[in-house]
Amino acid sequence: MPIIAFFFSPIGRIVAIGVAALALFGGIYIKGRSDGKAAYQAALTRQANKAIANGNRAEAEALKRFDLQKDITDDGNARD
Repeated sequence: MPIIAFFFSPIGRIVAIGVAALALFGGIYIKGRSDGKAAYQAALTRQANKAIANGNRAEAEALKRFDLQKDITDDGNARD
């Protein structure tokens, strides 16, 4: 009963509003942090996938050039 009476007093209302405001701003902060973390992880994943795709494309191009060069210059002699 005394807690309810405290919240109905002028000081109690100010304290309750302060606690509610802190809870609201804390929730907004935590939500923003978790969204930022998710966006950062998504960006890292996109960057890694792009690097893998670029590497695969470069490897395919190098193998293609190597195969073309091998067909042109292969005279049947083994050289070191």
